[in-house]
Amino acid sequence: MESIRIPQLVTVLLSTTFEWNITSPVPATYLAPCTKHMDFNKVTHSDVAIARTFLTKFVKKMEALYGTEHMSYNVHTLQHLPDTVLSWGPLWSSSCFLFEGYNRTVKSLFHGTRGVPHQIVNNFVIVQGLSKSLASMNQGTPELAAFLRSLVTGYPLVPSICKVHEDASEVLLKGNPTYCHGIDNDDELCFSNYFHKQFADLQITSYQKVIFHGVIYESSSHMRTSRRSNSVVAYGPKQIGRIKRILYVQHEQTSSVVLVIQPFLVAGNQIVSDAQVGAQADHITIITEEPLLPPLILPVSFPLLKCVQIIQNNVHFCCILPNMIELD
Repeated sequence: MESIRIPQLVTVLLSTTFEWNITSPVPATYLAPCTKHMDFNKVTHSDVAIARTFLTKFVKKMEALYGTEHMSYNVHTLQHLPDTVLSWGPLWSSSCFLFEGYNRTVKSLFHGTRGVPHQIVNNFVIVQGLSKSLASMNQGTPELAAFLRSLVTGYPLVPSICKVHEDASEVLLKGNPTYCHGIDNDDELCFSNYFHKQFADLQITSYQKVIFHGVIYESSSHMRTSRRSNSVVAYGPKQIGRIKRILYVQHEQTSSVVLVIQPFLVAGNQIVSDAQVGAQADHITIITEEPLLPPLILPVSFPLLKCVQIIQNNVHFCCILPNMIELD
């Protein structure tokens, strides 16, 4: 088995069902070369053209060889691989799981078990007409405009990214922006003290994530997994907190990206040590969630250190070391 190359192995498997000859090549001999041409370290336009030819032949023969029931949406998306390579680079540089997201869009276009193809076509035509109408109508408030866009675009495969500059460095704000019209009283007081302006005078947009100098920070309100501590940061000796909000603040001709941090209550003199050998770990400290502590605002350029949060026997520990375990 180890001496058989993958294309040959597929040929052997398919030959048990179909009889092939040189003039009628196996579909695997179409699919394997096209993926090879799009998987080089450097892909040329001629490579993409060759791959497109092979893929077209493969898709055309699918129905005749395997039946209509196997002409799935995934087979159709194969034809878009060459354009994907032209836009995003070789296949190895991106994930194929993005194509599965289109199935979710298609599934959202029908809501019953009868006449599913007709439902999909009708709803798709409605979305097309809605797109043309939105281009000429007054969309009112930003919230209404965002809602109307969501009706047309559905679930985006890639979150929207806003590029701004902070202290001559590029800042990437990631996620669907949310306009803030009101916040907690404690947060509003922090804003007034930090910006020396009333909250109502500021145009504030909330984002899910921010990338600064290659490091990802995530607001705790948008965290989708507990396996990474992208919202727990240290901002000074024995000063640890959780990022509550990531905000892009604009006022007249100025703008800045700030982090609203909810501080933890940090055990001052308690040093964690190993129970068996007694080795002390001064980089590990005990923290406590304390919502009564007032939040603070820091610019995104403030020196921060992402931390690893550990919960053991209902006790919260924080490892104040560069987070080399949990990958971004």
